[in-house]
Amino acid sequence: MKTVVRFDPFNEFRRFSQLWDETQTAPQSQLIPVDLFDDGDNFFVRASVPGIAPDALEVTIEKDVLTLRGEHATTTTVEGTKFYRQEVGYGMFTRSVRLPDTIDSEHAVATHENGVVTVRFPHRDEVKPRALTIQVKTSEPNNN
Repeated sequence: MKTVVRFDPFNEFRRFSQLWDETQTAPQSQLIPVDLFDDGDNFFVRASVPGIAPDALEVTIEKDVLTLRGEHATTTTVEGTKFYRQEVGYGMFTRSVRLPDTIDSEHAVATHENGVVTVRFPHRDEVKPRALTIQVKTSEPNNN
């Protein structure tokens, strides 16, 4: 007697994913997460940089692109230490974000608190467009 087994390709993917997670020992990528938001008066870029001192974080703006650079220093381990999982990333990181053209980058302010850096950009004072009303007239017949 033969048994019918339903093949579930997603189950195979889940099994592979679990196996990969169990054997993966390399650090994760150095992409730091960022939040971009606007409160109406200011545009903000907030980034998670745990373990990075404010003076070890480089914040630059060039051609409307904000770049955050730093380095997570490697920790020293005792000889003979065996890692079962190593997810904390070490080494250099860079994250760049294109800024909107409505901000005043000359007056940007960066603050660092509890492993989070926040860069605040005020919006530029722009001239509000004027609303014009144009009177519509009937066309006059051509006198040819």
